[in-house]
Amino acid sequence: MSDKKEDTTRMIEKFAENYQKRVADLIEDTRKSLLGVKSLSSLRIKLHLALRKANDFR
Repeated sequence: MSDKKEDTTRMIEKFAENYQKRVADLIEDTRKSLLGVKSLSSLRIKLHLALRKANDFR
């Protein structure tokens, strides 16, 4: 029973690590895409694309 609990704990920890990395990558990609924005129109488009990517992430 203890082994099963340890396996479950390890699986949850691995999932959390992977999820955290994916979120960090998503944030970094969004930050990089917003760096070169020079107009409100461009900003709106970039934010829209970032939100779509975030929704696809789930």
